[in-house]
Amino acid sequence: MDQSVQYDLLRRYLTLINKFAKLIGSSTLLLVITFVVTANIFILLPVSPAKAATPTWSTPIAIDFEITSVSCATVDFCVAVDDTGNVATYNGTSWSNPIQIDRTQLDSVSCPSVDFCAAVDNAGTVVTYNGSSWASPIQIDGVGLSSVSCPAVTFCVAVDTNGNAINYNGTTWLNPVSIDNGTSLNAISCASANFCIAIGGEYEFLTYTGGTWSNPQIINYQISLISISCASTNFCMAVDYPGS
Repeated sequence: MDQSVQYDLLRRYLTLINKFAKLIGSSTLLLVITFVVTANIFILLPVSPAKAATPTWSTPIAIDFEITSVSCATVDFCVAVDDTGNVATYNGTSWSNPIQIDRTQLDSVSCPSVDFCAAVDNAGTVVTYNGSSWASPIQIDGVGLSSVSCPAVTFCVAVDTNGNAINYNGTTWLNPVSIDNGTSLNAISCASANFCIAIGGEYEFLTYTGGTWSNPQIINYQISLISISCASTNFCMAVDYPGS
């Protein structure tokens, strides 16, 4: 085979390999193929990929005083809120100075995108972010809101200290609906607009599926859970005060 033809075939093959690597991500590429040109043949030699770096936590940096919640829409956009109504944002490199968006304690924030966040406070109001500025707080409940989760810009659920859930449909916050009569709900996490889990009360959890809440169910545990995160409909992780 003419050597120029060999090099042309090599170029085309490497182009395909590069496209494939981009599609699946270089970190997941299990085998890289290298061409070695000899007299008339190509020899395929497997090359072991470099090991991915082990994720590590950074050292703590002071950005505010009593931070109560944080949410990251991307690696370049995070929002943290505190107990005096302040918010700080992260741009991928550094945190901004805190700015006040509310007059009372913000208990929870959720940002499904860089263009939308919702933060709730202990006075029953919510403050939303539109990608450039924070709106004025609006009253959506008569008691304190403890947690909010927004899996999409068109869907959020907030829960309160009296067993109520309040849905957001992309335009309006709906009226509170009792899902756990009189019980303080500590946290909520929604993996999608069709699946959420709320926790609180006496070791209880409730599941939201397709627009309907389940009855409270008891977790076989002796300490109240304080936070939960659901990555999918098949996996959630909850934590408690003593550190379990």
